[in-house]
Amino acid sequence: MTAREQLETRGGTRQADVGLMVRKMGGEVDVVPLQSARLSVFDAAVPWREFRWYRGQRHFSGSYWSATMQAHVGYESRGLLHE
Repeated sequence: MTAREQLETRGGTRQADVGLMVRKMGGEVDVVPLQSARLSVFDAAVPWREFRWYRGQRHFSGSYWSATMQAHVGYESRGLLHE
């Protein structure tokens, strides 16, 4: 069953029944109703996409140390370089 199907079976088709899809290591996706979501849901979460970079690209991707998160945080600048 897909994450979207899980959300719909929990009544996710009504506006009041909004859910969160949280991606975990290995591609597993948990669906959590918004009303019962707690911060701990995100402890094992991973980014939905990877930050990639290659020679000659027109933006910067990477990570920086976040004092708030106490971990490295991914970023991607959308600015054009050398223009």
